[in-house]
Amino acid sequence: YAGADFVTIRTVLPTVNNREEVESILDHGSQIVAVSATCSKKLGLTYNPDISVQLQSANGEFNRTLGVARNVPFKFESIKVYLQCHVIETNAYEILLGRPFFALTTCITNTHSHQDETITIMDPNSHKRLTLPTYSRG
Repeated sequence: YAGADFVTIRTVLPTVNNREEVESILDHGSQIVAVSATCSKKLGLTYNPDISVQLQSANGEFNRTLGVARNVPFKFESIKVYLQCHVIETNAYEILLGRPFFALTTCITNTHSHQDETITIMDPNSHKRLTLPTYSRG
């Protein structure tokens, strides 16, 4: 066997801010949870513009976040977690679930040889675990 030429980006579909399901990219390499400014507005999120961080994107560019939306509810079936979301100017995605999501939920990624993937997350309060499917982006 040999590795594939590429493997698709994986997403999940949580209900965000008690409003609607939003395609959210799983990104083990990101230090933050990010939401696009457009998606933030659509979801009715408020954010603190005084808390901003500088990010370096994969292409090497540096940009500052617009601020942080605190304690945004993300519901994955029966598990609800509250994430700190950095609002950014981007059209590349709506939501990116970075390492804070993986740490909070003790997320385990299960990748299968036929490129399907599931994640197992844990509610940090009740310790209830749930295995969810992931989807190819788009």
